[in-house]
Amino acid sequence: MILLLYAFCFLLSCNSSTGGHEERYLLEYENGKKFCEGVYLVYDDGDKTKVGQWKYYFPNGDLKSLVEYDEENFLGYKYYNEGGVLTESFSKKERLELFSEFYDNGNLKNEIVITIDEDGIETEIQKEYYSNGQLMTLKEFEDGIQIKKEKVWNKFGTLVLELDYQDGEIVNK
Repeated sequence: MILLLYAFCFLLSCNSSTGGHEERYLLEYENGKKFCEGVYLVYDDGDKTKVGQWKYYFPNGDLKSLVEYDEENFLGYKYYNEGGVLTESFSKKERLELFSEFYDNGNLKNEIVITIDEDGIETEIQKEYYSNGQLMTLKEFEDGIQIKKEKVWNKFGTLVLELDYQDGEIVNK
């Protein structure tokens, strides 16, 4: 379906602290519009790794996604629909990860925040929203087990359900 005509690699003159050099990469659709572009860090042994921001495009030239790397890690992404609206994003930094999905109107659909403390305990907070922006549900997990309260609201913002959890089990309705 997607026919790619050719790829260009441009060697940049900067050297990295790891003993390699950066190489600019561009891949185009058959229609001449960009498919993707980014930078590789090329090590002295010939191995490559993506660094910085990589951009991917729809065949019409509109931005489809942004993906971020450092020399060692994948750091996150943003996906867009063909109308240019952000549909999904993910980012991570040290002990924090954030995942978000969006409705076509741009409003937040759901959000997951994961933190890992110094002892390796993972806490996850999940929020789901109505398309009007009103919070629908709130849940909290610790190492994959639901804890504390789960709250549910209607689309007008009225709390309609509240459940207490302990060790993944409902203890009070």
